[in-house]
Amino acid sequence: MDAAQNADILFICVKPLEIKAVLLEISGKIKNDCHIVSLNGSVLLRQIEQICENKKISKVIPGVTAEISQSVTLVCHNNYVNNNDKNVLKMLLECLGTIIEIPETEIGMGSELTSCMPGFIGAIFRVITDEAVKHTSIHKEDVIKMVVETVYGTGKLLLEKGMTFEQLIERVATKGGITEEGTKIIQTKMPNIVNELFEKTLEKRRMTTENVQKGFDS
Repeated sequence: MDAAQNADILFICVKPLEIKAVLLEISGKIKNDCHIVSLNGSVLLRQIEQICENKKISKVIPGVTAEISQSVTLVCHNNYVNNNDKNVLKMLLECLGTIIEIPETEIGMGSELTSCMPGFIGAIFRVITDEAVKHTSIHKEDVIKMVVETVYGTGKLLLEKGMTFEQLIERVATKGGITEEGTKIIQTKMPNIVNELFEKTLEKRRMTTENVQKGFDS
């Protein structure tokens, strides 16, 4: 409670269904010019405004790669947040990595592409390494190291050379070659998997937001 009373910027880091109780507990103690920052993508700014009226409110979505200062951190703001407030918050967050401001309406897909993506990438490459082991006598630990180091190097190549995915594919998948056979399989079969992934995750996000609203309405 003391932190809420004295804070110029107040970070709220709780689960979606817990945020109402926290806000009700501290709302009467928050300074008028306090900047409230929620770290929950499923809680809407307008939901927080139901309790914290006329307050500066932002939403921040970091990722696990913030641990190595490589997060793509998303931010959005309500109408009470001015440019100075935005700049101060950005300076605080830049230690985590890259900061991108997007509309709140795009936070769902933005989160899938940033904070959720390490989990998706981990799942994809776990499948790749598990299947690779079935076709080789190379130890699994070495298979994993090969894949992880190659993913890391590929990411650096794309960023440092400013290459597109198409240019990268052209560099590696020569016409009629081995890599081209693999990319054809990915381009043919993977779109359906990715489409289903986004449909499921965005629907889950929508349902979570609706459940939060029921809590705020009760």
